[in-house]
Amino acid sequence: MKIAVFGAGLVGSLYALLMAKAGHKIEVYEKRPDIRKGTKGRSRSINLALSTRGKTALEKAGILEEVFKLCIPMSGRMVHKISEKTQLQPYSVYNDSIDSVSRNFLNELLIHEAEKTGNCNYFFNSELLPCKNDHDLPTIVLENKDVISPKVDFYLGADGVNSICRTYIKDNNFRLEKISHQYKEIEFPDNNGKHILDKNALHIWPRGEYMFIGLPNLDGSFTGTLFLPEEGVNSFAELKTAKDVNDFFVAKFPDTSDLIPDLVDQFFKNPSSNLGTVWVDKWYDDRKKIGIIGDAAHGVVPFYGQGMNTGFEDCRLLFELIEKEGFESHFEKFVATRKEDTDAIAKLSINNFIEMRDLVAQPKFILQKKIEGKIQEMFPSKWMPLYSMVSFSNIPYSVVYNKSLVQQSIMDQIMQIQDIEEKANQESLAPEILSILSTSFYNSDIRQV
Repeated sequence: MKIAVFGAGLVGSLYALLMAKAGHKIEVYEKRPDIRKGTKGRSRSINLALSTRGKTALEKAGILEEVFKLCIPMSGRMVHKISEKTQLQPYSVYNDSIDSVSRNFLNELLIHEAEKTGNCNYFFNSELLPCKNDHDLPTIVLENKDVISPKVDFYLGADGVNSICRTYIKDNNFRLEKISHQYKEIEFPDNNGKHILDKNALHIWPRGEYMFIGLPNLDGSFTGTLFLPEEGVNSFAELKTAKDVNDFFVAKFPDTSDLIPDLVDQFFKNPSSNLGTVWVDKWYDDRKKIGIIGDAAHGVVPFYGQGMNTGFEDCRLLFELIEKEGFESHFEKFVATRKEDTDAIAKLSINNFIEMRDLVAQPKFILQKKIEGKIQEMFPSKWMPLYSMVSFSNIPYSVVYNKSLVQQSIMDQIMQIQDIEEKANQESLAPEILSILSTSFYNSDIRQV
């Protein structure tokens, strides 16, 4: 098949690599310059966390070992409270980890590997024009100002939240649901090439209605991301002067103020960006043979670190459908089940914002996670905590969402047991906990989903 891909980012380039390796002829059109050439400037994207779904897709493409060279594993959250010692909360009882990875480095690798197949050509500085009439096919202005409509068998849009390819799909009913918070990146410098914080953890400063997080980079720095409301108390709107910023960080994130010497300069230089969920009813136009994936179809807020991983999973599932059933109707079959899953991770991502900014610092939450870990160790075929299902499995997101509701109802009962903290500290689970589990467990074996 001959396929035109719009968007040379992570998702478009992984799809191109998978398909090119299988012998299909791929043309990738990107409005920006080649990321591998010249200065890259500051990225406006939140640091990326690679988890199992993304790793599975990269393994399918045969480049996972190369990607690992760009990664730093993070085995848990390092929670920074205002007046207490930091506390590491492991992500899993099995030492599972997510991996911090540079968007630019990973993107460069994917482009290089796709070109290396000999079946993929990239066209940078090539802008896709919005659709004007219902019958139009995608039209591109190339770098040399030629205007073309690629003659291909299929068009795939992987051009992000503000997708132009999406305009060529009739009745797609696009909606961007913004949240009241924005984000701003603030970098922690390295110390002579060494990390100034524990590099094998995702650092988080949870403060109720807002938070600060930090992910490690290979050069010893950390990429910090500040999440604040746009308006109101403790918001970006309140921080107008250098004194405002300094006072805010000293009061709210006291163990960071000495680690970022150019905090004020970064704060006012780096942009504040919006966050939201992309809802699109229709991802495919059969008349034109056009489909959309990744953020163009289902962008999510970043609080589960699943945006890239979900897009990579799109690529793998599409490719496996073609491997199994051929190219004809593969996208219709993909959409038939995929939209339910992406709707589920959108809801889970919003919910996890509340967990990250508030609950991770609360003793009751920490106790519940401890009990869930014990349940998982005793009943591994029946219980996998929500975070593990999302980040350390390929279980469909819709199944994860439904199982999480059942599990939370069970934990609500367990957490009401008298003296639960004392009983949770016993070597094995207390009889009252086992009694609730024996009457509440759902029957499905989670490993077979």
